[in-house]
Amino acid sequence: MPSIYKLLLLFCCLGITPLNAQDFVQVRGNQFFHKGKPYYFIGTNFWYGFNLGSEGEGGDRERLLKELDQLQALGINNLRIMAASEGPDDAPWRMTPALQPKPNELNEDLLVGLDFLLSEMAKREMVAVMCLNNYWQWSGGMAQYVAWAEGSEIPYPKLSDGSGWWDYMLYTARFYKNKKAKQHFQHFIKKIILRKNTLTGKSYRDDTTIMAWQLANEPRGPKYTWRYRKWLKATSKFIKSLDSNHLVTTGSEGTTPAKFNGNRIRKDHQST
Repeated sequence: MPSIYKLLLLFCCLGITPLNAQDFVQVRGNQFFHKGKPYYFIGTNFWYGFNLGSEGEGGDRERLLKELDQLQALGINNLRIMAASEGPDDAPWRMTPALQPKPNELNEDLLVGLDFLLSEMAKREMVAVMCLNNYWQWSGGMAQYVAWAEGSEIPYPKLSDGSGWWDYMLYTARFYKNKKAKQHFQHFIKKIILRKNTLTGKSYRDDTTIMAWQLANEPRGPKYTWRYRKWLKATSKFIKSLDSNHLVTTGSEGTTPAKFNGNRIRKDHQST
């Protein structure tokens, strides 16, 4: 018996459905394809979905299901969700509870919340863009990784007059040159991509409900622009070494008006 038929027979005996590359969202030329057909979508941000999916603190599955049904009724079939949040819950500007309260320590209730969200999206034929980090302060993100690695304090902008944003941005951009901060992030990426959904039994890297991994929310590269682009390339390559099924995207705003931000859409996307 040819080896391919032996493999298919093994899959059937084990109750495993062989993966088909066409079941994942793909890019051919300048067109998305899904399940062998051109793919078009209406999408929205649903960043807090995995928090609602938790059965622990902050969870509200009834609300989550209601909102997913409302989105589906509107024709929305693509959700950009946070798959990460970092830092102590008493930090300012923070979505709580955090998925990663300390380096390499993950909140299992929230991970199960993410499992639940993906399983419910699959029932509604929705796909997810999974955001893995944040340049901004509201989920911890890069600044929190820097604080962990350096033992320093995050210089949060002032609410009273809106000052301090430049200092915050430069502090966050130190992430790109801090080896320890980037190692913490790669450890997190590996945990998420290799996770097996407790409800569906699927590994995230094999889950067709996921459209793409997004490196970060609105990453910028002020002062350390070449390090920023080096990080984009290295992190994309690292994700692809773990998961060849899914797309990878930067999460960038594109080319911003201020040149000091370091964003240049063509250069930033040459490696992803």
